[in-house]
Amino acid sequence: MILITAPTLAMLRSEWSEAAANLGASRLTYWRKVAFPILLPSLIAALMLLFANAFSAYATAYALAQGGINLVPILISFAVAGNVSINIGLGNALAMGMVIVLLVAVSLYTYMMRRASIWQGR
Repeated sequence: MILITAPTLAMLRSEWSEAAANLGASRLTYWRKVAFPILLPSLIAALMLLFANAFSAYATAYALAQGGINLVPILISFAVAGNVSINIGLGNALAMGMVIVLLVAVSLYTYMMRRASIWQGR
């Protein structure tokens, strides 16, 4: 997350803070009205990237839950590998749902990075 948001933090210009101060804005008003809206797309993009990574991490989920919690990656494994019975259709449906969720997350990430690049001068 730091790698995605650090360039945006570096792009906050000191002139914007000085202009806000000259217009009578407090530091809180500057961060709320100027800096945070500039940082928001980058923060959302970082959160979407982290969500997509965590959602698709099967090994971590299985190691932490030991199969005792019904997480989507674990359920897909049980449906396909046959914990009790093999249900390929359920595994395929869960995997397709997972792909859709990840596509939404990555699409939102791409959109937010495009918005953030406006302030980065790219």
